[in-house]
Amino acid sequence: MKKSLLSLSAATLALSTFLLANPATTSAAPKADLSSISLSWSKTLNDPNLPIAESSPTLAHLPDPSVVVGDRAGNVYAYNIASGNTVPGWPVRLGATNPIDSPLSATKLSPTASADTVYVGVGTDGTPSTPIGYLAINANGTTRWSHTALDTEPAGQNVHGVIAGITLVPTGSSQMAVAGSTGQVMHAFGANRGAESWSFLTADSVHSAAAYAPTGKNGTTEVILGGDSTSSHGIPIGNPPFVYQDGGHLRFFSLTGQKRCEIPQPNQTLDSSPAVGPILPKGKLGVVIGTGSYYPGASDTGKLIIANRSCQIVSRLSVGGVTYASPALAKLDGTHTAIIEIASKGSSSPGKLVAFDTSGAMLPGYPKSTTAAVVGPASPVTADLFNTGNQDIIVPTLAGLDIFDGPTGSLIGVLANYHAFQSTPMVTFDQSSQTLSITAAGYTASTQCPTNQSICLRGTIDHFIAHEATSLPTSPDQSWPMFHHDSTLSGSQLAPLTQS
Repeated sequence: MKKSLLSLSAATLALSTFLLANPATTSAAPKADLSSISLSWSKTLNDPNLPIAESSPTLAHLPDPSVVVGDRAGNVYAYNIASGNTVPGWPVRLGATNPIDSPLSATKLSPTASADTVYVGVGTDGTPSTPIGYLAINANGTTRWSHTALDTEPAGQNVHGVIAGITLVPTGSSQMAVAGSTGQVMHAFGANRGAESWSFLTADSVHSAAAYAPTGKNGTTEVILGGDSTSSHGIPIGNPPFVYQDGGHLRFFSLTGQKRCEIPQPNQTLDSSPAVGPILPKGKLGVVIGTGSYYPGASDTGKLIIANRSCQIVSRLSVGGVTYASPALAKLDGTHTAIIEIASKGSSSPGKLVAFDTSGAMLPGYPKSTTAAVVGPASPVTADLFNTGNQDIIVPTLAGLDIFDGPTGSLIGVLANYHAFQSTPMVTFDQSSQTLSITAAGYTASTQCPTNQSICLRGTIDHFIAHEATSLPTSPDQSWPMFHHDSTLSGSQLAPLTQS
């Protein structure tokens, strides 16, 4: 198992040093400004030293629109988005032996269901062995089903947690819950009752959330998954036997678990989660995924890898930093799809925001430096926050949320610079105010600790209202409003947006 993520203590220590030496940078701002965005409610949680870190929030109807997110103390929280009130039956307390670093997902299990079921991957790189790996929670906070992930790592490692988000794949009249594990096995369960449908040996740990899209023959839905690879792991198969290499995998599966193909193996891990959309010439579907940093000096480090449906690598885009974040696909100018990514340059240097067109050319105005470091799976999201017809980009950093104008790359401002974020925020439509809202989950910045120990290293949830914006786009390919696009974690620019 590879521990490829920055630890929370290292991130917070680096944040203090970074802020002292690097005041927030500024850039020529467009007409939009942050005066139209206001804080609606905020929570500081009672989880000292085990706060929300890499668990990205998602939208769940319980039955009212709610934000759900997990922390490293093993709590799953649910708050009404409009009021900030705790949803009855929540939080669900799993205990510190079941920490949570995964992005959450949610869905209605039938068209007539009155509320969503919430899905949680349980485990962290620091605690890769957990009693629970895969968990489904009913709207009232009771357990629907749970499973421990298999451990097929080398003897003595005892690894079977789930850091990847659980993707909810439509399979006709039902849905399937799919995720890889740190125990190098990908599992697929029936989303309703939790019966295992199939599993697949992945040759090392998986941090990548699966995507689903119509990439198969005649447009059939497939599951697409990234992952790590180690030459000493896996079981040799075939004659002559296939031998895994150090690096990563990107695989395409049928809904019955048959591997259709995989791209020629990159020499760096694929810890990012794949995004699927019309990013190839003539609007053809392609897949883009970032690489990790586990293998020093590997030529695929700091790359976005773009592949077609035939598992051929079309291009490698150099980004200039580690691309653990999951790419976003959105029409920044309202018309043309762009590939948006954040590159990490370590915990004590600003990150790098990049945007490419579908030919692989960097868009004018990019790259841009973020105002603080970007670490872990913190990924960009987009929305029209100022009712301009264009998309703005929200970037989570160790010192708040950077807001950039999408078409120009100009920095508009920073929200919540008193909190640190290693996860991805979400944008939803707030029915009560008829406006867009931004919800971000993180932790109190270490700079506050010397003066206020009572809130040091505790989980935080901030909810903002963007008063100028009036709706989410009706077209799903316009924006990328949360981790992996929507609450099912489709990773697809074609999938329906989750509406509140």
